[in-house]
Amino acid sequence: MKSYGLIIIAFILCLSIHAQILNSEDTVRFDGFQDTDQQPTTWETKSIADKDWLYTFGLRAGLGYSLPFQTMEARIGNGIEQISFDADQTFTFPNFAGNLEIKFGLPAPIQYFSVGFGIDYGVTPIDDLECTIKEEGTDPVYYQLGDITDVHTITFLFFLEFRYPIATGDTWIAPYFRVGAGWNLNWNTNDLIDLRRATGHFMMAVGAEYFVDKNFSLFFEPRFHTSKVAFTMPLDGHTLTGQINLTNFTLLVGFNYYFGLGKTL
Repeated sequence: MKSYGLIIIAFILCLSIHAQILNSEDTVRFDGFQDTDQQPTTWETKSIADKDWLYTFGLRAGLGYSLPFQTMEARIGNGIEQISFDADQTFTFPNFAGNLEIKFGLPAPIQYFSVGFGIDYGVTPIDDLECTIKEEGTDPVYYQLGDITDVHTITFLFFLEFRYPIATGDTWIAPYFRVGAGWNLNWNTNDLIDLRRATGHFMMAVGAEYFVDKNFSLFFEPRFHTSKVAFTMPLDGHTLTGQINLTNFTLLVGFNYYFGLGKTL
């Protein structure tokens, strides 16, 4: 009997300790799931497959660096038979990229999708530009134009995102995929070249979030931007017109902060 009593006392003591752990402020709980009759107790025991991971809206900020794949094409005419350009496509300062966003969580059964609006800012230099012009009946003329200008772009973007959180250890990693489209507002730093102010824009990205807290995450995102800008440029008595392809590959890092956990729009 004494042994049974000790076992009962030990069992009650274990239950008490377990209850204290669950109620402790140091225990990390993720309240972003929809309430159910049986709420999971720790991050390790949660299952994404049968839970709604909900939030009302989130704010995001990021910084990064971009690699441009810029090309230039000019129209042929007015006695010109051929025009070719060559520009630097390497990482050159200041290929800066910045990002601010707001996104809204969608209700079940599409709770892993969100829609949002973002504002991007980027600086892309047109460096080490070379140009060859061939006029009718003459030999080609080569121009070493050097560093022409820095192109500044503000992008207004609407996007759709699919994100799926995965439990790992005592935290979450959420890979995601997004696509978006919008408009660019372009300007440059000098009068050597004139750019069209408003142009279309397309974005595609993949990334992952790492949750530091239940409503705060850090993200890493490679993204692909496509953008073409019309230009006019005077050169040695000619007025060249055409397009600059400012398509770029960008790496972003930053944070998300979520509001209204457990609720949707």
